[in-house]
Amino acid sequence: MGRKKWRSFRKLEVRKRHLRTSPPQILIVCEGEKTEPVYFSKIKQSLQLPMIEVDNRQSGNDPLRLAQHALERYCGDGKIYDRVYCVFDRDAHSRFDDAVTFLDKTTEEYKTCAGPDETPTTFIPITSDPCFELWLLLHFQYTDKQPCAGTAKSKCKQIEKELGRILKQKWQKHLDIFSNKTPVEIKNLLREAIKNSKRLKGKIKAIGRSCPVTNLHDLAEYILELTERPTPR
Repeated sequence: MGRKKWRSFRKLEVRKRHLRTSPPQILIVCEGEKTEPVYFSKIKQSLQLPMIEVDNRQSGNDPLRLAQHALERYCGDGKIYDRVYCVFDRDAHSRFDDAVTFLDKTTEEYKTCAGPDETPTTFIPITSDPCFELWLLLHFQYTDKQPCAGTAKSKCKQIEKELGRILKQKWQKHLDIFSNKTPVEIKNLLREAIKNSKRLKGKIKAIGRSCPVTNLHDLAEYILELTERPTPR
């Protein structure tokens, strides 16, 4: 990041620290045009979480561009965000690792703006391999089955097929897995997905594989934590 641009970000962060509000404000920037925004928007609405903002930026299937947009949105938005989550898939993206590194570096740079008793904004990569639909499947069942060899698209198709079987309809990107669910039922599904995702992560690490896996449980846990916080008067 250029020195001049970084100085402007430092000034912005100092200004934002004075404006920071409670409860914490969350920005979720999604790679997908339909599936992820539908999912997070339903959670926001059903669990009454107005502090969550969902952005379905069209990044041209480029995770690094998505990460850069998240920073631009943070710096240009008048709203104060405490956490910025970037949700994207491994797929066959050549700049996947670059995006993760960019977000980690941005968080470290913002830490230099914070005083000893201040908590700076964090930029957090939320990733799935091979795709976001794996996380959706984990709401309903545990799986560590590795998709057969092939392209990233063909691997995702296998997961979508299983998801459609469970939902008893052909999977489409705009489908809402929480349709007709009460807030209590949505929370229970989130807890099930968190449990299954953590189990999957441990299993994949133990056997030395890299797929399938997701860290969406980290974001889901924080969302559930937000539902337990008292609403300010």
